[in-house]
Amino acid sequence: MDLHNHTMSPNIRRAIVALTCIVILALPATGFAQKPIKRNDQGVLDPVPGRADLYSSDADAKSEIDEALQRALDLNLLAAVRL
Repeated sequence: MDLHNHTMSPNIRRAIVALTCIVILALPATGFAQKPIKRNDQGVLDPVPGRADLYSSDADAKSEIDEALQRALDLNLLAAVRL
């Protein structure tokens, strides 16, 4: 069968187009789907262990925020001067 032949009957062309559409639409369902999530018996997620070292107890949040804001302001002013 010559696909470049312009004398091909319309029925054959329709069949080729229909078959191509079916293959394109059916291809994603054949194995490219995501794998199912494995759950434990209760259907809930396993607990995450807690961490005690996320933030030190003697940290001063206000001063750290003020320092970060000042650094951001200095960097923005420096960037504005360079423009």
